[in-house]
Amino acid sequence: MFDQYLTLVDRVVDGVTYRFLEVFDETVWVDSATLGDETVTALHLKDTSAAIMVNDGYAGEAVLDALGAWPLTVPAGDAQIGLPFEAIMSPWPQYLIESPRRGIVKGRVVRFAVSVQDTATFSVELNGTKRTVGGYAFGNDLGATPPRLTKVYRFHVLGNRDYPDLRVIRENPGPFRVLALTQEVSG
Repeated sequence: MFDQYLTLVDRVVDGVTYRFLEVFDETVWVDSATLGDETVTALHLKDTSAAIMVNDGYAGEAVLDALGAWPLTVPAGDAQIGLPFEAIMSPWPQYLIESPRRGIVKGRVVRFAVSVQDTATFSVELNGTKRTVGGYAFGNDLGATPPRLTKVYRFHVLGNRDYPDLRVIRENPGPFRVLALTQEVSG
């Protein structure tokens, strides 16, 4: 248990939503995954819209055929076919804890920071304003997978600073490891 990540997952089975406790595997970035090479098939996902990852890079989505095969050309390499899912982290707003003016002045979140390690493209949404982080940069090989990110990103929080809506979102399948979320509060 100490070397595993456990997660709660809501799944709809025959029109009824069930909650499952599942073991999270950091090397698999799609749900109900089938692993293999470029000829991999996912019979359990036949006639379903699925995503494919090739060599740690997101290669897109398509509807699998009646045999669970990927209908488009797949580049050579290690492949994963499965259901795409969106991962969202939303921290609680931070309040002033130690201040001589506590109770007199309302603390406001002015900056938000997210620290990531070996992570693909992700988005940060602050009070409804979304910014995508990562992807290709100047000088990268566009034929290769976008480089993974290991960095601390800082963002100014605009709009509602009293009760901000802060989110870190991984929309497309890929590596996603958040080490820390930090809020700077003024007051």
